[in-house]
Amino acid sequence: MTGASGTDRSQQNAVQTAFTDLVIGVVTTELTSVLNPFGATDVGNLIAITSGTGFTTGIYRVVSVAGSTATMDRAVGTASSTGGVGNLGGARLGIEGGTTTLSDSVVAGNKIWIKNEAWNEAVTISVAGTAADPIIWTGYNSTRDDKPAAADRPVNNRAAAAGDGISISVTHNILQYINVTAAGDAGFNMAASAVFRFENCKS
Repeated sequence: MTGASGTDRSQQNAVQTAFTDLVIGVVTTELTSVLNPFGATDVGNLIAITSGTGFTTGIYRVVSVAGSTATMDRAVGTASSTGGVGNLGGARLGIEGGTTTLSDSVVAGNKIWIKNEAWNEAVTISVAGTAADPIIWTGYNSTRDDKPAAADRPVNNRAAAAGDGISISVTHNILQYINVTAAGDAGFNMAASAVFRFENCKS
């Protein structure tokens, strides 16, 4: 939401708007909806597109809204496709959860906020950032950017489940203020080719 002019819907658990009739314009970065027209408060929020013929499932950012047409951060599918389904706003429950996962949908320059709540999942970070625009995964306790330093960091408690807690195979990602405990294998497992930075993390 940095620099966004809309209302930040990412810090609420509930979905703000559930779309069932998304239409891609002639320009493939543009979306409209008759049932739930886009408005100025949507700017800066994310929409998770989960299905629809001609739609590319993924998580997209609303860059701007003109009239009731939203321009997204990248193409969302094939021009003039109709019947897209997706949700705007609301926090995600887990990095690997849902049909449209964060781990597959992030792009260079994204920053993902991870709240200190009960968490247990095998995470695979497989999308590369760039040197100029790394992907940043940042834990927080109660307020974003509160920089937790010890037990108040988010904990991926694997409860002795098999496998790694967080696997990393790509370049230019940064992991901040995250703990991994009780992993059956490694807490953090970095591929030899990965270029990754840890800041105040613990395994």
